[in-house]
Amino acid sequence: MTLIDYKCEKHLATITMRRGEKRNALNEEMLTCLNEAWTRFMSDDDAWVAIITGEGDIFCAGADRSFVERSLDEPDIWNRFNTLTSIDPYLSRRVGKPTISAINGSCFGGGVSLALSADFRIADEEAVFRMPETDFGALIIDWHTGVPLPVLAALNIGLPVTAKRAYEVGLLNEIVHKDRVMDEAAAFAESLLSKPPLSLRKNLEVTRMLYAKTDPMEHIALHDYCTQLGVRLSKTEDSKEAMNAYLNKKPPNYQGK
Repeated sequence: MTLIDYKCEKHLATITMRRGEKRNALNEEMLTCLNEAWTRFMSDDDAWVAIITGEGDIFCAGADRSFVERSLDEPDIWNRFNTLTSIDPYLSRRVGKPTISAINGSCFGGGVSLALSADFRIADEEAVFRMPETDFGALIIDWHTGVPLPVLAALNIGLPVTAKRAYEVGLLNEIVHKDRVMDEAAAFAESLLSKPPLSLRKNLEVTRMLYAKTDPMEHIALHDYCTQLGVRLSKTEDSKEAMNAYLNKKPPNYQGK
């Protein structure tokens, strides 16, 4: 079974996550296939704009359950997950061409990062964004600059943010009925394809730099710091308790250790 479908027609590449029966959760194979798809897009001279979407009712559920299960005996497994995401051209914002996320349903954890790493975002109006890392005793190592603090704080500690709220604060370009998400994303892509491709890329490149408002080396240093801190947190007793509670569907009993 192909976990990622890549097709390119009339300069528009569409990257589709095809693990709908698992809510498009990110296992090692899925992350590797996504990396390959984005690398292909970057090197494909005929591909000028890309849309990323998922099959089924959930855009992406974040890290696969297998990572959670393995973390109980292999705390360093999250290093593997972080490595796979950090080398992904799209998640590390190195694609260099316009990207659109067609968010066909709710997003969780790494799925939120997949949705919000695109330059432009079209979402199901009923979608919910939630990053549950705090619930697992872990740390967020991805950030979305320019988001009002109350919304960013809610997102980063695992509270749900609705598509309507995300649209109101500028995280989304459009919210539409679920059945229209791909059509609207395709129409948005057509408007981009009507512009000179090199000029479009360079203007977006400058826009991304202004949006980040941070020196690239500072960003790398902060990412490294948070990655190391996240590893330490993953080895705490509370983190193990959180994982056990999740896997066994029972209330956690935290000790602050």
